[in-house]
Parts: sequence; C-alpha cells; structure tokens
Amino acid sequence: MLCIKNCRIVLKDSILENHVVLIEDDLIYSIIPYSQYAILKEKEKEKSNIDEYDAKGRYLGPGLIDIHNHGADGVWFHEDPEKACTYHLKHGTTSMLATTLIRPTHKDMVEDIRTIVKSSNVKSSNVSKAVIGINMEGPYMNPKYGAFKEYSRFPVKKEYDEYLKEAEGMIKIWTIAPEMEGVTEFVNDISESKADESIVFSAGHSEATTDMLKALLNKGLKLQTHGCCATGCYLSKPIYEGTKEVDFALACWLIDDITIELIADSKGIHVREDMLKLIYKIKGKDRLILVTDSTNFTKDNNSTDVNILDGDNLAGSALTLNVACFNMMKHTGISIYDALYMASYTPAKILGIDDEKGSIEPGKKANLILFDDLMKIYEVWLDGQMI
Repeated sequence: MLCIKNCRIVLKDSILENHVVLIEDDLIYSIIPYSQYAILKEKEKEKSNIDEYDAKGRYLGPGLIDIHNHGADGVWFHEDPEKACTYHLKHGTTSMLATTLIRPTHKDMVEDIRTIVKSSNVKSSNVSKAVIGINMEGPYMNPKYGAFKEYSRFPVKKEYDEYLKEAEGMIKIWTIAPEMEGVTEFVNDISESKADESIVFSAGHSEATTDMLKALLNKGLKLQTHGCCATGCYLSKPIYEGTKEVDFALACWLIDDITIELIADSKGIHVREDMLKLIYKIKGKDRLILVTDSTNFTKDNNSTDVNILDGDNLAGSALTLNVACFNMMKHTGISIYDALYMASYTPAKILGIDDEKGSIEPGKKANLILFDDLMKIYEVWLDGQMI
C-alpha cells in the first residue's frame, strides 16, 4: 500500500487538507484524516505494509483527461503514438483520445487508425495504458471551416464502415457538421448499428442551426468540437438589417444537452478571455471540457502555445492540459478544483467512465497528479505506479 501524505487533495468541489490518500494496487483505497492514518500506521508498523510519499504541501489532483489531442513533441499521433502519448503523460494527462486529422485520402485515414490501434495493442506501452480511444475529427465536416478544410467530404458508407472495422471499437468521439449532405443518414446508421460502442457525436467545423443540432440529440450528439473555433452561421447575413441570427456557436450555448470543448491558450487567441467568462457563466463546469487540440509542436518551433499558419490561420495548439487549466484559471478567476473538474470529471462523464476515472474517490483508478499553484507537474501516478 502507498500513502500520499502532506498534500492538498483536490476534490470535485473543494480542497481537502490534513488527510492522506491510500493506494492499493491500481486503485484509490481510501481517503482518511492524518490522525486516523497515524493510528493505522502504528498497527501496521511491524508488517511494513505501507510506503509513504511526502507531497510537501503540494496539490494532489485526479489525472487529467484530454479528449482532443493530435500529438506533441514533434509528432502526430498517427506518426508515433507512443512518443506523443508519453509527452502528455509526463505533463499530467493520464487518459487521452488520440485524435485524427482530416487527411487528403480515405487510405491515409485508414492507415492513421491502424497505426494508433497497433500501438495500443503493445503490452506495457504507455499508449496501451493511457490512450483510451480515438477521436475522429472528420472527415465529414464543412469545407468552409477549420484547418485542412479542403479535405472535408461527404459520408460514404463503405468508407466509414472501414474506419469502424479498423478501429476495433476504439472510436469514442466523431466530429460532424450536421448541415452537410449525408451526415444525418451517417449518424442514424452509426447510432443504430453501433449502439453497443456508444460513440459520442460532436458538432464541429460547422454552421449548423439550432434545429439541425436538436434533431441529432437523441442519436448521440452531445458535444461541440473546440467551441468558438471553426464556426459559422447558416445564414450569410441577418434576415433583418442590424440584427443578429443565432449562429452555430450560440446554438451550442443554448442547448443544455450539448457540452462544449474549450481551448484555453495563454493569450486568449482561440477563445477570448471575456468569451471564456461568458461561456462559463452560461454553461457551467458540468457542460464544459478543457482540451488541448495539441499538434505536432516542439518547444523549438513554438514561442507561444498556439499554432498559426499563414499569418492568421489557427491550426490547433502547443498546449498540454495542465497549462490549459492554468490559463483557464488566469483568464476567468475560477478555482483550481473547478478547472480540474473540466479537465477530468466532465470529460470522464462524456465518455461514460466517471465511475472509474475523473476524480479522487475510493474505488477509482489511482491516476493522480502532484502539482503547484502554477499547475507545474511534479509527479504522475498511472494505475497506482509513479511514472
């Protein structure tokens, strides 16, 4: 058994002090007052069954969960899943979805999926432990919006059936533009034929209306991909001069059943500071998920935590999720526990794994991070083991 002591434990709605976390095997065994632990320790003294880790007053939080993550450290996930995964793991992300790019051809996308699946099947690899699925960002999105938009296309059953086959059940999220021809039929097909796989549909790179979104809510649409980015309005101009239509972004704010991904970079480029405050005020922490949308960045080719192509074209970020948490706190003034909630518990809920991950509670996986006020990571535990 491992005891983590002298830590400030980040719960879902508060910070718990003067307590210890006990870990047995790969699970959180209990959270008890230090005074109670001292009695237990004395009883177990002769057996020497307890190892101790002194957290030196730092925060102990749940391992972060990044549902939108394309890569890091110079590689995309489809190039070197293990290298990308390991980089984010060291920065506190203990569970992640390897996220695909929109690629020029169907064959490219099939090969990308195969690479990720193959890596996840390597026993003892970091990918096998920390990559809990695939996020398909495309290709069935609106060609007007987002990076690599020229590769967007309409759904073809033969193609998406092959994606599903090659993914071997790993696809957890699939980004779509509901207004595109054939997308409704695609969603209906998947929701009916793959009901046991529980794929979450995410609206993104889109200009869908409120009605278009509502029509898919009972088919698995629960999410918006990177809110306030790659969004548009179905009507090119307002019906009445000087008024405003409800565009795609506002429709996602309006619909209670849609959770929004947010990229919180240091300068408020993806989402402006006041916009972050407004969205948080409207949706709350239960309907917001912090993501990185990280790319194949390196420390050398990025002076900031965003990726910009051709002057002003955003193409993902150079973030890690711990930094995104800090940025969200800095921009909005929210607490550490609310930031971690949106980077751990809310993503766990959207994926249906909140019974085992996403918060520090007895019986859940011992995926934990030790960090300071600036969200600098000092230690990471994955399945109860320090990495």
